[in-house]
Amino acid sequence: MRKYYAFLLFLSFFFQNLCAKQITLEEAFGLANRFFASVTSDRGSNTRTTSSVLTLAYTSVIPADSKDTRAVSSLGLPTYYVFNADNNRGFVIVAADDRARSILAYSLTGSFGLENQPLQVRQWLSGYDIEIARLSEVSSVPEIAGMVSPYAGDITTRTMTTSVVEPLLGDIVWNQDTPFNNECPFDKNYSMTAPVGCVATAAAQIMKYYNYPLKGKGTKTYTCKILNKRLSVDFSNTTYDWVNMLSDYNGKYSEAQAKAAAILSYHVGVSCNMDYSVEGSGATAKDIATGLKNYFSYDNNLEYIERTHFNESDWSDFLKAELNEKRPILYFGEGPSGGHAFVCDGYDVNGFFHFNWGWGGISNGYYQISALEPQDLGIGSGMGAYNHYQAILIGIQPPNESSTHLARVQLNGTFNMQETETAREGTNKATIGFFNYGLQSFTGEVILGLYKDETLLTVLSSTAVTKLSPLGGGTKGFTFDEFSIPSSIENGTYRLLVAQKENGVSNYTIMLTPVNYPNYHIVEVTDNKVSYVKPEFEPLLSMVKKPEIISTKLYKGRKATFRVTVKNDGEEFYSYMGILLQKKSLDEEKERQYVGMFPTRIPKGATRTFEYSTDAIEVSPGDYDVVVVCDVDNAWSNRWWDAIGPNEF
Repeated sequence: MRKYYAFLLFLSFFFQNLCAKQITLEEAFGLANRFFASVTSDRGSNTRTTSSVLTLAYTSVIPADSKDTRAVSSLGLPTYYVFNADNNRGFVIVAADDRARSILAYSLTGSFGLENQPLQVRQWLSGYDIEIARLSEVSSVPEIAGMVSPYAGDITTRTMTTSVVEPLLGDIVWNQDTPFNNECPFDKNYSMTAPVGCVATAAAQIMKYYNYPLKGKGTKTYTCKILNKRLSVDFSNTTYDWVNMLSDYNGKYSEAQAKAAAILSYHVGVSCNMDYSVEGSGATAKDIATGLKNYFSYDNNLEYIERTHFNESDWSDFLKAELNEKRPILYFGEGPSGGHAFVCDGYDVNGFFHFNWGWGGISNGYYQISALEPQDLGIGSGMGAYNHYQAILIGIQPPNESSTHLARVQLNGTFNMQETETAREGTNKATIGFFNYGLQSFTGEVILGLYKDETLLTVLSSTAVTKLSPLGGGTKGFTFDEFSIPSSIENGTYRLLVAQKENGVSNYTIMLTPVNYPNYHIVEVTDNKVSYVKPEFEPLLSMVKKPEIISTKLYKGRKATFRVTVKNDGEEFYSYMGILLQKKSLDEEKERQYVGMFPTRIPKGATRTFEYSTDAIEVSPGDYDVVVVCDVDNAWSNRWWDAIGPNEF
């Protein structure tokens, strides 16, 4: 029976650490200055002509009346400091405990302010408070949410061995409103012009980076569903005025300069079937990929990749490899109130990636890829926090003869074996399911292979696949029947993997699974038998502290917010997590309410803090257990099963 896992709280942290040291304001100021100097020096064309002057913007302190019993010795002490650079040239957040990694976050543009902070930013910052405050109560340092800096203590001790890609878009900071939407449809219901749409703005900024193409190709006509308007563009009759397109329209601009950006922005929107609306214009990754190729003559081998098949480390490496080729990445992510498209265009030595959000420069800066939580939000942003359902378009460039296409056919989960053990000469069956996540249809071969390390030893079984539809539209199930391990295979340990090869390609590519599933079975070959073992591949989640009720009391019909901090000592978790309110009763049918239950990602070895909110408590008054629940199977389904082992307040 499927079930959710309820985290049990054990108060076992009552020992003293004599080695901890509080970072003073003066020390933090020194760290901030040295760090800012290091990241703003040797930056090519972006080198600053004068040094930035840093001033203290905010000091976070655990209040003396805090109910957090796990941070008692930190009450009244700073947890982190925020310093702003002059002239709106960025900020840096410095931890106030020397066992935490020094630099928590930074930006080279904008400034930090607490006014009108959105929910996800308060959640992000409160996570720092909780984690750093707890350091005074434990003898070992946990992985702190959002800390990706590779050094601790003095900033000057680090070694800069990692390559860097400066923000490729440079000073390109386009937006969705005037003048960019001057050519977009008018919404008579609101007496306003619809915004450009985040997908079109992101793509248009990348096109401005290349200043390509000179002319469009073909024509396009479609009906915008929300406005019920028929829209048409003759791309082939349009010459794009790159000379008059400014990088930044926040200042003065001429009519010709406004028109140049507006025409491109609208044409990109039409190319991707933009559904225009004053409340927010939207389009899909598939449609913008098609639009770039069909109407603007971009390279045919651009690819769509979903993060679901990569853990955090591999995903970072994947992004860096693309950015090293000097190609901006069109990035997609979703938050609690919707999705957004934006541009990833650089990275630094500390593991932060640079993002251009398409809001005229607002919140552009460096972020951890699992904490895409811009501080200030722009048009069509929703609540921000774009950490879920992340995907990218890569290979966006003018036609390149050296570009290649790699089929993205992946497993939808771990394949199943009919038998876990057979005689040495016995046969077995393996059942698989796979999707085509790529942008092009797939015709080729799918095999079941026996591997030693990374080497394919033998193909045990295979099947031909014809025209598997792209972008998840093509799915197929198949059973490899009656295969056996050849007698030529020596006794030992091997891996059983599924691989694919597109027609015309020489080598097989191992098929991936979503990050929460293993994509192989371990094969043990002896003189008498063959064993097939599915590897253990599970997260190991635990509560760092008991759940908090932000409002301290719960009332029926009123809003409520809960805060939880969870550590993962196992494989990466990526599935549903939330709060269960369950009435304390001996009755079999207990009154209950779920809060949150949205997709949550916790990488291996990381600690994350989350907030779950509801607009109204629906259960009747009484005594309730407040339980943190999650899909312990990490399988993205059946998320409403009962929890077990609730934590009591």
